[in-house]
Amino acid sequence: MEGKIPVGGNGGDTIIHMAMIRGIYLGRNPFLDQHYNVPPNWYPFLYHALIALLARITHLSIWNLMI
Repeated sequence: MEGKIPVGGNGGDTIIHMAMIRGIYLGRNPFLDQHYNVPPNWYPFLYHALIALLARITHLSIWNLMI
């Protein structure tokens, strides 16, 4: 059905990842975890940097790119 939030889209890890991507998108240091200011795990770092870059290039929302 249209208008429904996808499973996992209303909390948990999705919100955490969106916050990290938003931090990179806004120009914060991409080499640090956006929550704890420590070096991030390699996989989320690459994912977050990629989505932030795509959001800048395409002007699509972070939400749409993630989902």
